[in-house]
Amino acid sequence: MINKRPLAIQLLAGIGIGFLLLIGYGHARHLIGTESAGLPPAVVLDRTEWEFGKVSAGQALKAQFRIGNSGGRRLILRKTNGGCDCFTAGEAEIFIEPGEHRDLIAELDSTKASGSVRMELDYGTNDPQQPLLKLFCTADIR
Repeated sequence: MINKRPLAIQLLAGIGIGFLLLIGYGHARHLIGTESAGLPPAVVLDRTEWEFGKVSAGQALKAQFRIGNSGGRRLILRKTNGGCDCFTAGEAEIFIEPGEHRDLIAELDSTKASGSVRMELDYGTNDPQQPLLKLFCTADIR
């Protein structure tokens, strides 16, 4: 004998299964992180200032800044200016994918400065919460 279910029961079962599949898909998107794909880029820094302390004139000094992206889209940084040509970074444009980070190396040439100095590097970003990123280095050059 063939089991004939009423059409209403079959329809409700189909809707229920479809609903469960949609919930499962949403949960899977959350687990693999695609839910944040629509979010804007977000700058994450380990520091904004590097302190060299007392240094001898003539040294080339390097500072390292770790820059990350906790947002859902690619983070773009473009160097806009620096305090002087004695404080530079090799990269004028930096791209950081969501969930990734990069180390930015900035160099302070102590032959071009003396005394207590505080130098600045500026990067424009596409992070709507932090459109301008300012990085500083301080040193007491003797």
